[in-house]
Amino acid sequence: MNKKIAFLVLLGLVVLPGLASAQAATQAATPTLSSMAQAALTAIVNAVGFLIVIIWVITGILFLTAGGAPEKLKVAKVALITAIVGTIIIIMANYATSFVGGIFGLNQ
Repeated sequence: MNKKIAFLVLLGLVVLPGLASAQAATQAATPTLSSMAQAALTAIVNAVGFLIVIIWVITGILFLTAGGAPEKLKVAKVALITAIVGTIIIIMANYATSFVGGIFGLNQ
């Protein structure tokens, strides 16, 4: 239970600054659907980026604690592949949303 609370607190620390900065940028004008979507996307990218960093740290710890044991190395390799694939997916998703937003004129 404590891990869940710690995770939610850390997630809040990552997401809230992005939402606050997005809110400050849109207070001068009436918020539009585009600005709200951009703020939500920024918050999601920040949260998922934070999770990817956590996965990379856990992967490093798994390799360091494997100690040459084949079973532990196998788990660490799976974690490494997962971290690489997750990072690539996040980068591609970020570029895809920027591309689609550019096509429809949503990026400022």
